[in-house]
Amino acid sequence: MKSRRGAMAIAIPFAILALAWGPASRHVRAARLLLGFSDARATEIRSSDATVAGLRARVFRGDGPPLLLVHGAHPEGIDEPRLVRFAELLAEAGFDVTTPEIPALRALRFDDGAVDQIARAARALGPHVGVVGISFGGGLALIAASEEPSIHAVWTVGAHHDATRLAAWWRGEPIAGPGGERFDAEAERYGAQVLAHAYAEDYFDPAEADAARAALADVLHRRAPDLEGLSAPTRARVDALRQGTGLDRPALAALTERHRDELSAISPAGHLSQLRARVFVLHGEGDPLVAPTESAWIARELPPPARGAVLRTPLLGHADLAEVGLAAQWDVVRFAARALAEL
Repeated sequence: MKSRRGAMAIAIPFAILALAWGPASRHVRAARLLLGFSDARATEIRSSDATVAGLRARVFRGDGPPLLLVHGAHPEGIDEPRLVRFAELLAEAGFDVTTPEIPALRALRFDDGAVDQIARAARALGPHVGVVGISFGGGLALIAASEEPSIHAVWTVGAHHDATRLAAWWRGEPIAGPGGERFDAEAERYGAQVLAHAYAEDYFDPAEADAARAALADVLHRRAPDLEGLSAPTRARVDALRQGTGLDRPALAALTERHRDELSAISPAGHLSQLRARVFVLHGEGDPLVAPTESAWIARELPPPARGAVLRTPLLGHADLAEVGLAAQWDVVRFAARALAEL
């Protein structure tokens, strides 16, 4: 979470905007949405558990159009506190928000069945549905929108374009955008951990794959891993993933190649040229998990009618806010205002 001083840095200019423009301004609605991330106070929005298209879900009742909020690859799924907060804020902004739990994303697996689940959940909400997707949930939402006509707009936050390209970056290879522009930051170790967890049979001794996957699950849940019973080599591989050093890069490269078709199936690359939904792409300028160059690849593939707005901002890391100046805050407010108006 941000510091109180950081929250005030955002709150003061946005409060001035709200006073100056009045409650009807769409920019004020966007500013309040962003401000809410810096304010831990409870909202008046109430949620209820539900089942949507056969999926566990939670509904946050607003007084407006239906909106599907898709979580990313995270072991807490729809219970992840930042996702819950975002859902509350979107409901306060005037949407009837549903967060479906996508089993593969919660289990940290790569499964293209998630695309159909997102499409069915959107269809269950009605014939005209907006979708907000976080991280890999955003990339999957783009594929779903290419197949499901009820999805009329998609707002992605830190979405991926090509999972195989990201997997190469996670193991230490360079990554670049469509124009050759490099992103030179080192990838967060979470990416390699998720990859090894998903394909433990390929990264570890197959006889110890289940136990190694369980130990990595502890790491991904930020718990001390249970290494009892693991051989010394497997224990060393788990510890290297936990520390983010000494990765077996050839093994990661081999499993990526072995599962290339699966990774391609959960990637928007090649699926966007006929997209009719309006797309709004927001990405952190220094995102350490999904490189910001992915947003440029998405933008390049979108047909002109689908291009709503694309913004890379220093305000975001991957899913956390940073302290930035007023100009960067204002860029995000303008972006969010446009997205909210079309969702």
